[in-house]
Amino acid sequence: MGLMVKTMAVLAVVAAAPALALEPVAAPILMDCAFGAECYETEGCQETAFHAILVGDATGESEVDLTALVELRGDAGDVTMLGTLSNGRLSLTGGAGLGMHLLTLSAEGAVRYTVHYADGPTMVSYTGICEPLP
Repeated sequence: MGLMVKTMAVLAVVAAAPALALEPVAAPILMDCAFGAECYETEGCQETAFHAILVGDATGESEVDLTALVELRGDAGDVTMLGTLSNGRLSLTGGAGLGMHLLTLSAEGAVRYTVHYADGPTMVSYTGICEPLP
């Protein structure tokens, strides 16, 4: 049997096989985050009462490593962030202009949020807890 005949036979089997239908997975993200510590550059940390809401969705083809598109809504303004939701853990980055934002959230709700500005440069980090909103 020639190579062309073998190739045609394999293609015929593949074409006849039922298509694997992957059901898309979607997970809404709606969380209230309370930050208790603010750390500015090298000045150390102090107490704060900064709050933010995370609103968005995570989607993908399996329940692991969903792509997340989230808006962080806070006192200083809103930031659109993109990242991954995997086994209850969320990692996001975003920002526009000269500021970049990074947020990481453990499956237990511990959150770290850092903003880096090109001016200065300046770095501000927050630690806290996020809880699901109904």
